Amino acid sequence: MSFLKVDQLLFVVLTFFVLSCYGSCPNIREWGRREVTSSAGIRPASRVIIRDRPGVYCSSIFNCPTAIYDLQTEDIKVNNYPDIDCSVVVGGDGYAYEGRGWDAAPSSYPDSIVICVLENKMDFEFPNKYQKGAIEDLLQCAVDNSKVSASYHIQTPRDIDSTSAEPAQSLYTWVQSLAAYQKVSPLSG
Repeated sequence: MSFLKVDQLLFVVLTFFVLSCYGSCPNIREWGRREVTSSAGIRPASRVIIRDRPGVYCSSIFNCPTAIYDLQTEDIKVNNYPDIDCSVVVGGDGYAYEGRGWDAAPSSYPDSIVICVLENKMDFEFPNKYQKGAIEDLLQCAVDNSKVSASYHIQTPRDIDSTSAEPAQSLYTWVQSLAAYQKVSPLSG
């Protein structure tokens, strides 16, 4: 049996106990994020991108921080982004975790807020009811705190790029049911 190093144990303990609050946003959790410099985004944003991150799964407060840390590492080292490419990440556990944060511009969609949704392989429903609730709360919170305009539009990578297979069909179908969903980019043309 191997023992955790002190820094790994501290990471787990801090992740479990530390909460990060933004205005009236409930349940935005800290996860041991590496601090990197990200450029400021245009706020309030007029668009919210909801996407999944294929191959990244988590199901609990114990493994979601590690999955998100790995996602940040991939975005920095493989995709050559300066930081994780999500404003907020919704884990398979139904909790929201700070990505770049509301005010930093994601590399892939610098004019938007990006909500990344991670799957829980043990859950037959994606997104599950807790993830749906977290996303709806995040959207309301973003409006209430002037991070997105009251007349924002929701899109997915599929709506912006016809060659994208992201997000998974079940998430895409749910996003299409949201009142602010708009297939054609309001920012193009």
